Amino acid sequence: MTKMSVPSGHMAYPADKDAAVLVKTPKTVTTSPAAPAPPTTTPSICNSCDGDGTADCSPNTGCNCRDGYTGTFCSETTTPFVDTVCDFCIQANTQSCTINGGCVCRGGWTGTFCQTQAEITTTVCPEYFYGVQCQGVCECDRNLSTSCDPVTGECNCITGYDRPNCNTKCPDNSYGVNCLGACDCQAIQTSYCDKAIGVCVCSSGWEGTRCDTASVTDAFVISTAIVGVIAGAATLLLVLIILFILWKICRCSCTEVKHRAHRNKGAVVLMNSPITPGSNNAAISAMAAATNTAEA
Repeated sequence: MTKMSVPSGHMAYPADKDAAVLVKTPKTVTTSPAAPAPPTTTPSICNSCDGDGTADCSPNTGCNCRDGYTGTFCSETTTPFVDTVCDFCIQANTQSCTINGGCVCRGGWTGTFCQTQAEITTTVCPEYFYGVQCQGVCECDRNLSTSCDPVTGECNCITGYDRPNCNTKCPDNSYGVNCLGACDCQAIQTSYCDKAIGVCVCSSGWEGTRCDTASVTDAFVISTAIVGVIAGAATLLLVLIILFILWKICRCSCTEVKHRAHRNKGAVVLMNSPITPGSNNAAISAMAAATNTAEA
């Protein structure tokens, strides 16, 4: 058999037709390119930022820490310079702060900046001290308080005085320890409520535990006083009338005495007058007789 070179894709025939064999040339198969693999996702750094120490976060820049915190995730605290430590104290949890001593925490809080809630311990603080390691000093009037809370530093006042420092009396209508009691008095009829025990002190004319009952005793006293005033005025008027009558009697008597004295003087003159011849002796005798009759 004679071999022939034929172009690709064509059939070749040998010289001997009886021995013809079909020969196929291979075909080129074209395939589409494979789809790209999905990118691998990476969790955002913001998910790892510390909640207490992070102010904000950006996927590009990462965690932006608050003052006093540092680190990739703002989970580490920093110690600022001494002259600015007080600026970093958590105000609500801080009792006081000094440049040298740092933040002094209120009861129940601890940490450099008083940022951590302390565990309650059974440590017994000295009187009028409180807080972690008993560093807090209770701001109570020691003459008007009995103690202060060893955890919070809150003052316990004597009866009749009020918090926070126990140096002021209870407000109106309150009484008792730390002024927790409420007076139950009728305000209009009440003079005041005792700030120690809550007893209502009634105004004049009222009585009862609430000063809500008119006082019979006071009404009787008032009535008696009025009667006494009227009786006194009547007595004085009677005395004045008697004095007036006596004055009138005395005045009349004195006038009569003067008249008699005058008449007696005239009669004495007549009787001592000499009777001369030719005088009106009869008239003189009549006058003397009239004077004697008036005296009788």
